[in-house]
Amino acid sequence: MGVVLRQSIKGTIVTYTGAFIGFVNTLFIFTHFLTPEEIGLQRIIIEAGMMLATLSQLGVPNLGVRFFPHFKSADGKNNGFLLYLIFLPLLGMLFFFTLFILLKAPVSTYFAENSELFVNYYYYILPLAVAIVYQAIFSTYANVLMRIVVPRFITEIGVRVFLLVGVLLYSFDMINLNGFVLSIVLTYLLAAIINFIYLFTIGKVSFKRTKGFVTAKMRKEMILYSLYLLAAVLMSILSLKIDVFMVSAKIGLASTAIYSIAYYMAVIIEMPSRSTISIISPIISNSIKENNWKDVKDNYRKVSSLQYFMGIMIFILLWINVDNIFHFIPNGEFYEEGKYVILFIGLGKLVEMLFSMSGTILSYSSKYRYTLLFTFFYGVMIISTNNWLIPIYGVTGAALATFGSIFVFRLVYIFFVWGTLKVHPFSWSHLSMTGLLMLCIGINFLLPTLENVYLDAAMRSVIVLGTFCLIAYFGKICLDANNIFDAMVKKLMKRKD
Repeated sequence: MGVVLRQSIKGTIVTYTGAFIGFVNTLFIFTHFLTPEEIGLQRIIIEAGMMLATLSQLGVPNLGVRFFPHFKSADGKNNGFLLYLIFLPLLGMLFFFTLFILLKAPVSTYFAENSELFVNYYYYILPLAVAIVYQAIFSTYANVLMRIVVPRFITEIGVRVFLLVGVLLYSFDMINLNGFVLSIVLTYLLAAIINFIYLFTIGKVSFKRTKGFVTAKMRKEMILYSLYLLAAVLMSILSLKIDVFMVSAKIGLASTAIYSIAYYMAVIIEMPSRSTISIISPIISNSIKENNWKDVKDNYRKVSSLQYFMGIMIFILLWINVDNIFHFIPNGEFYEEGKYVILFIGLGKLVEMLFSMSGTILSYSSKYRYTLLFTFFYGVMIISTNNWLIPIYGVTGAALATFGSIFVFRLVYIFFVWGTLKVHPFSWSHLSMTGLLMLCIGINFLLPTLENVYLDAAMRSVIVLGTFCLIAYFGKICLDANNIFDAMVKKLMKRKD
């Protein structure tokens, strides 16, 4: 866990710096300078680009992590592995881009009534998807080399800064709406180029294949794995993004803006897990390759415990101040409709942080084919529940559908992994953290509401979050969190000396 902790801490610092920039962008700048329809347009274009890119990748990011241990070499050229990562998505883009063009008419009909503006920029999604594909590919290659910080910086900070520039140029009439949408495409293209340049700077770029290295057996295994991942990704990406698209189509881009802003606030909860998953995935893959299931179990439990602890801490801070946050946001009374989106999506993210490693472990094991079955189950469930609940409860219905689907899906998933691979994350630590979460929410409920929102936010944060931290530390609920805190204190003490 030493490497994981060090890389995760560095990655988390970058991630939260980016999150802060994104927080300011989304909640204060975008809501001030853009109309709700323009915010909704930006969000749905990015989500559509992400969806098309993820399909076109043919599962290459996961394939890269799974098979890199087989290609890794002492000379750093890794038997031309990067060439395979670059070439395979070209096949995916050829197929899915053609399909995307052919589906323009039915997609336009679906969105025309409530989100016609999105239809006008349909073809901008193609170059955006290309940029997102290779941004992800180059980041994946850096990740398997255990160099996550710079790619994370580009993704979490660089992209947000570039998006902000586009918004400001549009807001001050330096570009029109077409230029604004084009700036989104250029943002991700620039991120991909910078990621590629970074690989050159660390001297890890080689396009030279080793003849005969990829045997017929390995090629067959890679193709089968990619096809299974493609099918799983097809359902996964639809299920993960379907809420945004269904909100846009059923109740309009303004509602998409409400949902997206609330969703963004809730997503902050999972930020620590992004760096952790990036660095732990190659380690898990290598342990499974070496049949070292003891390391898999130990890492699974520790990562789950640390992620859950950090997620709860952020969830508490966010939820106890949710009313104050909407007071600070420009036009906050309009976006306040998303309050319970934050609650349900936030709870869903906590479930993901608790159990998400089960998916990583299954996808890198010999049982990876079952991921398709589970993802199909999840896709059907979330599409059905969104279709049912959005017309009744609006954006809150979309969030409730997402939370319910995540909870049921992850619960079934975890017990399957436990039954087949004999690994699970459960410990008394998780139960203690859940109890502490409920205690803190109860304390917040009992606190009086102060008229001054700044004082109210400060009071709640100090009392509730302070209670959580003190009980968690002295009760030793999460030992890895205690170790991180102790190490930070020691470093500060040394600097003072």
